Amino acid sequence: MESHDYIKSAMEFYVAGWQENNPLMAFVCFCIAMEGIVSSDEQLTFRFRRNLAVLIGESAFFSKIILKNAKNLYDMRSKIVHSALDRNT
Repeated sequence: MESHDYIKSAMEFYVAGWQENNPLMAFVCFCIAMEGIVSSDEQLTFRFRRNLAVLIGESAFFSKIILKNAKNLYDMRSKIVHSALDRNT
């Protein structure tokens, strides 16, 4: 990818999430946007959790809590993407 194509891609998924009628697919779009907001070679699960913690944590204390608990969101995203949940709900 070009130097800032990852930002464009993240924004496209963010917008797609707002336009999506299916709430599960909207959730996946928002997760993909969160995954891609920072260019990195880190493991995807950690990158998702870290990005979420950095962007919405109001302090180091809350960022650490978010980092720990964001695994639940990522697990839900994985279940949706890997068809463990019905996408037509």
